[in-house]
Amino acid sequence: MYWSGSVGDDTGALYLGEAARTNEHYTGGTVVGPARLGELGFYDIDVLKLEISSQSRVWGDTSFQCSAGSSDKACIVDTGTPSIVVPKEIADFINELAESGQPLGSLSFTLAGAAGAAAVKLEFDLRTLLANRLISAGAGNGIILGLPLWAWYYTVFDIKAGAVEFIPVDPPMAATTTPALFGDGGWDFGGWRRLGASPPSPAGGTLLV
Repeated sequence: MYWSGSVGDDTGALYLGEAARTNEHYTGGTVVGPARLGELGFYDIDVLKLEISSQSRVWGDTSFQCSAGSSDKACIVDTGTPSIVVPKEIADFINELAESGQPLGSLSFTLAGAAGAAAVKLEFDLRTLLANRLISAGAGNGIILGLPLWAWYYTVFDIKAGAVEFIPVDPPMAATTTPALFGDGGWDFGGWRRLGASPPSPAGGTLLV
């Protein structure tokens, strides 16, 4: 599946069968993956690590215990979700970094590889996600790689192999607006707001650098 990141006619395409690997979006880039793909009513993935970078510092969380059968811990890819959804503690932490005025780096997810393959790392520009309001806080501890995933990566789902491949889109989505602070100091994460100014305490997080 391909999406340009724009809204309108001819901004995306769905390829079936062999066409998924013979089109310009697949052959013109470098394949990342395959990552493990499950199919329990939706496409589930295993998130091994989440990393947030800002300036020369990197914060990582490896405490995820993705469970496809749990509404609270499900980690999935889903075109029907208009944002990348992360646990509230992580959204709070991103909010704190944004409010501090530090140059924002990337938000990345490391996924389990398929059938013994190496782990797969997907990376997104954090400023672009915020500027386009494409990141939100979920009610549970799961991860949803929603529609913005396709603005960065062309994807090929292989149901028989239980795998998904990612090919970086060139160019990826760019920031089109400057995110604005609310009067109470909260950022807008696609319909979710953080109130108050208490520093976040991400559960399971570790400062890596």
